[in-house]
Amino acid sequence: MLKLTDTAADVIGEMIVEAELPEGAGLRIAVEGEDELSLSVEPEAQSGDTTTQDHGVTVFLDPAAADALDDKVLDAERHGDHAHFSIENQQG
Repeated sequence: MLKLTDTAADVIGEMIVEAELPEGAGLRIAVEGEDELSLSVEPEAQSGDTTTQDHGVTVFLDPAAADALDDKVLDAERHGDHAHFSIENQQG
């Protein structure tokens, strides 16, 4: 299952608060095209999504993203008023 770093969880939590979404909202990751991921904060999962929680935040994964990211770690790096996400392999 996809894991989050502390920084990624913090950034996602901030995004949800800034968007004024209700409790239970999360980051949705979907596959777009052959090698592109779409990330958005959403109030709830869409039909068919896998829901996971890590470091106190919720992530919704569409079926293709759930398969592609099963053994990955989502990280974030802050750049001023925005953040860049990256995906790495899980260690161990």
